[in-house]
Amino acid sequence: MRTYADAYNINMPTKLFLITPFIYLELFSISLLVYLFASNKKYWIYLPLILSFIAIIPLTFAFKVFHLGLGVTLISGVIIAYKFAQTFFKERRVSLSFSMQMLDALSTFLGITFRGYYEEHVVGRAIINFLEKKNLTFYGSGAWGFLIIKITLAFLILFILEKYYKEEDLYPLVLFFIAILGFVVGLRNAINLIFL
Repeated sequence: MRTYADAYNINMPTKLFLITPFIYLELFSISLLVYLFASNKKYWIYLPLILSFIAIIPLTFAFKVFHLGLGVTLISGVIIAYKFAQTFFKERRVSLSFSMQMLDALSTFLGITFRGYYEEHVVGRAIINFLEKKNLTFYGSGAWGFLIIKITLAFLILFILEKYYKEEDLYPLVLFFIAILGFVVGLRNAINLIFL
């Protein structure tokens, strides 16, 4: 939705429902309904990965091979992150939260490195600028540092949550929030990266 607003110059008041903060409320509501529906099913945890393959790979054949390569790289990275997380975390929902954060991190890294995007957040921009000033770049970009730090922080936060706060009442909601935050931003970045 946000990609549509950016790409086609949608005017107010329609644009209001396609940008922050309303887009988060809309996507959170949709995601919560899907989560509540799917929470009783054993294999629904794979739904985001399956939908990624169904939605992204066939559509990228209509675009440049370069965009297809970025899409395949992104999807492969998210699947690898999920499988990696399964070896360390006991619960699937923690692994899913980690992989959704990796969707955000990897789509940001690929967009900055290969499509010339710009990191808007202060901390991420500071990390990238620092690495670029020190000439520690990958394809001319310091976005790899942001990727490494995001992976490390997501892993440590989820590890601490699972180990020390598993019995807390808000634990499932916090995991859900972490997953949705990574998914919403990562999906927007992925759509921009592959289709625009």
